[in-house]
Amino acid sequence: MKKINILVCCCVVFIFSCNSNRDNKEVKQEGFSIAGKINGLHSGNIKLISFDEESGTSATVDSVAFTNDTFQLKGKLENPQMMSLIAEPGNLSFQLFVENAEIHIKADTMGARYYDYSAYPGGTKGGVINNYTVTGSKSQDDWMQYQNNPESKKFDAAFAQLNLALDAEKNIDKEYKIRDQIDSLRILQSLSKQNLVNDYASKNPSSVAGIYMMHDLYQEYSEMPVTSMDSLLNKFSGAAKASIYYTTLEADLNKRKALLPGNMAPD
Repeated sequence: MKKINILVCCCVVFIFSCNSNRDNKEVKQEGFSIAGKINGLHSGNIKLISFDEESGTSATVDSVAFTNDTFQLKGKLENPQMMSLIAEPGNLSFQLFVENAEIHIKADTMGARYYDYSAYPGGTKGGVINNYTVTGSKSQDDWMQYQNNPESKKFDAAFAQLNLALDAEKNIDKEYKIRDQIDSLRILQSLSKQNLVNDYASKNPSSVAGIYMMHDLYQEYSEMPVTSMDSLLNKFSGAAKASIYYTTLEADLNKRKALLPGNMAPD
């Protein structure tokens, strides 16, 4: 009787294991699917746009017509990537981190920030959607957590005050002093963000969101010391190192290293 019970248990375990393996295969996401709703547009066209850092060109990853404010986009990526979602009519856009997962978007055109640069050569007009939420993308979650971290935002109030003072100042000498204060504050803010990126990269070395954080930081703090930049870049591996953001930063770092004192000046 005990032998029969043991045999039954083994069969149950085997069946459960098979079902579990099959479920894991079914859950595995081969590409991305973005289901979204943008209140206020009703109908039009949606485009998902990627940007190539090296060539400075953009490409349409997927494009669909939509009705009743809803749309669905599909595709497959090698690595997560920050992309732009552009809605027509109106040329309304916002950015999100796309990765191979089921992603859901809820957005509203209410409160969008509109611009018009059509008077300039090659300029366009449109709007930036500020009211939106993205779920299902871990890279997006990590990016927003970094953006909303109190350490990232702790100088915002001081910046706002200095910018107001700069706009109101008529004396050129005092204006330069305010600009110097803004520059000093910007460096402090950049160092604070650098600590956040360093901490994140230590815990998530293969995260593309992490290398994008560094890429974004470098855009505002391009005078980051070469040693600091080199140390931070070396923390990344795997998918992060294979991303276009790593490649761009590495190329810039190598150029800066070539210009260090004692090195042969490049042509």
